[in-house]
Amino acid sequence: MDSETEIIWRSEAQEDLRDILHYLSRSSLRYMQEWGELLDHKLALLASFPEMGRMVPEKDTEFFREIIVGKYRVLYIYLNNLITIVGIRHSASDLGRIR
Repeated sequence: MDSETEIIWRSEAQEDLRDILHYLSRSSLRYMQEWGELLDHKLALLASFPEMGRMVPEKDTEFFREIIVGKYRVLYIYLNNLITIVGIRHSASDLGRIR
C-alpha cells in the first residue's frame, strides 16, 4: 500500500497561498513562518491520510474536503488517489468561487 498520496496545487490555490503569506508577513514574519510550518505539517499528514479532512458543508460532496490551518480553510479534492488543493479561505469568509 502506498503511504503517500500525491498533492498538487491549482494555480488559484497557489495564488491564495501567496496572498495569505504576504498578508501575514505584513503584521508578523514570525507568525507567517509558524503558519507556513503548520501548513507543511498538515499537508504531510494529509498525504498519508487523504480523507482526514471533513467534507465541506457548503458543497455536500464526499470528495470535496477541507483541513483547518490556523484561521484558514485549505480546500481540496480527493479523487482517484490524488489530492488537489483548490483554494485557501479565511474561516470567517465565504468560499467564493471554488470549483
